[in-house]
Amino acid sequence: MDATLFAVAESQNGLFTTAQALAAGVTEAGLARLKKRRVVSSVARSVYALSGAVPSDPLDLHRMRLAAT
Repeated sequence: MDATLFAVAESQNGLFTTAQALAAGVTEAGLARLKKRRVVSSVARSVYALSGAVPSDPLDLHRMRLAAT
């Protein structure tokens, strides 16, 4: 996984958006490969979580959903 994207996700309780992945240099095909390998999972439209990451605060997921729209 790209170190930049990993750092972004870690700073957001394991969550990141598609836009953040693209900004970190991960292509849509690369994101699909990460999903297929179960490195990340989709938790909402345009919002992903690192495997094993569960938002500790439901507001975190809500904020990420809003940011992704």
